[in-house]
Amino acid sequence: MAAIRTSLTRIAAQARDPDPEAAWEAARAAWQLHGLALLNPDEVERKLGWVAGQEAKLIAEKCFGKRKTEK
Repeated sequence: MAAIRTSLTRIAAQARDPDPEAAWEAARAAWQLHGLALLNPDEVERKLGWVAGQEAKLIAEKCFGKRKTEK
């Protein structure tokens, strides 16, 4: 069987489901390399517990205000 050829072949590897663990590692690298803290309170809660998730949310709200759309 011949391989399927399409103009999308070159980007097919990028079209996959999001990986929360890869996002966590990217956030870790941003912190280590640039001093940027990128936190998703839901992911913080999943990894570190409810209290840590609430702390992350409170810090974000203190810095940037409440989100216009809450989940």
